[in-house]
Amino acid sequence: MVRQLETYSNVEVHGTVRFLWVKRFASTEIHREISVHGPYAMSRPAIVKWCQQFEDGRTDLTEAERQGRPTTVSTSDMVQREKDIILSNRRVRVAHIAQELGISVGSAHSIVRRQLDYRKLCSR
Repeated sequence: MVRQLETYSNVEVHGTVRFLWVKRFASTEIHREISVHGPYAMSRPAIVKWCQQFEDGRTDLTEAERQGRPTTVSTSDMVQREKDIILSNRRVRVAHIAQELGISVGSAHSIVRRQLDYRKLCSR
């Protein structure tokens, strides 16, 4: 019986894929072997993509930076600034916090709920 890994990094999975690819395993066999990394380790189409990239000469096991908007709102500095605003006026509205910090209302609400773990206790 094979042990299943509880924690692993993507680089480990990619390294395993490359190792098995070098040994001329088929993508289906690689997918079966990757199962030790858990059910969410890597899909078969992703393994096919990585094998094709190794065929094309890829040697780097880390994933390339993706395009898109960076997550700059939830920095520790922004969380601290939002906490300071709330502690200075406990009745402040999320819309006011968002306007003062120059971020979206959704981002401000997300910081309040998820990172600061604050919530409304009573309403009128």
